[in-house]
Amino acid sequence: MGNQSARQLSTHRKHVVHTWNTINSHDPQLLNDAISEAWLKSAELTPTWVWALVDLPETMHATYKENAQFLNIINQVRDFLNILIKVHKCDPEMIKTLSFRLGARHRHYMNEGNDNCYWAPFAQQLPIAMSKMYMRVVTEDSKAAEKSEEEEVCESWRQFSCMLIESMKRGYEGCASEKTPLRLSITKSPMCALLGSTESNSTTTTTQPSSPITPYRRRSMFRAGGHLQRNSQDFTALR
Repeated sequence: MGNQSARQLSTHRKHVVHTWNTINSHDPQLLNDAISEAWLKSAELTPTWVWALVDLPETMHATYKENAQFLNIINQVRDFLNILIKVHKCDPEMIKTLSFRLGARHRHYMNEGNDNCYWAPFAQQLPIAMSKMYMRVVTEDSKAAEKSEEEEVCESWRQFSCMLIESMKRGYEGCASEKTPLRLSITKSPMCALLGSTESNSTTTTTQPSSPITPYRRRSMFRAGGHLQRNSQDFTALR
């Protein structure tokens, strides 16, 4: 039973690496497109200030490809994911370590009330966007792909995303049970861009978002829930 579970978890890890490399080899821009789709759909489930920070209208039909600030955010998110997936091969300890540090740094980029409510829907939307993009690529490459493969890829990405977000939450909330590494292999904080921060300097202690609170939408309408816990624990077994 344990060996079977270990094989399944190992397959999840390989799926994430394989799909990332496949999409990147086909056209690196498609990674940006998938991340953009996940970002925009996630933003629809979160407070208006997320949109305002990147100066985008609150609609999926916004001309985001003409927005330099938004494109820079997506590039930073892609670069961070590339470090976890391509460089570290989805190693669970590296995912937890780098994401924990990243979450801890987010505490310095938030005003009171600007919590991490955006992260949970992003963890839900990224697997959907990446699995859809992968299926599109293999179809264009004239390779046979079944619906079951898309579901497997989506589940693998879901476990990866949940571990990433759970580790960021621990860092953000200052969880003492997670060891904070002494050194990080990247110098900027691309995931700060997920919440609209474009300044990622480790010597900066506070960045003040300038967007106003809109009266018709609560700022914290979608908080990360306990449903992330199970999948992130499963992915931890990929050691």
